[in-house]
Amino acid sequence: MKIFYLIFLLLIIPTTITAQTYNQYKISFNNAVHHEAIIEAEFSNLESNILELRMSRTSPGRYALHEFAKNVYNVKTDGKGNYLYFIR
Repeated sequence: MKIFYLIFLLLIIPTTITAQTYNQYKISFNNAVHHEAIIEAEFSNLESNILELRMSRTSPGRYALHEFAKNVYNVKTDGKGNYLYFIR
């Protein structure tokens, strides 16, 4: 039975290590006076051509809906000419 567990672990560990994605975020506040932030996100090793990102509709401690996504604008491409299609 111990050999079975050892073989199982040896088969599972390499797939979980290689299945990891790498996300990198850069946030800057060049126009902080107007409460604007520039957020750059990089997602590596994605397995699909479709990436679904979600933004919170509420803030901690409140039950009111704020619809923060309405304030997202100036969405740019990845620098390689690929256009981003997004739905609010």
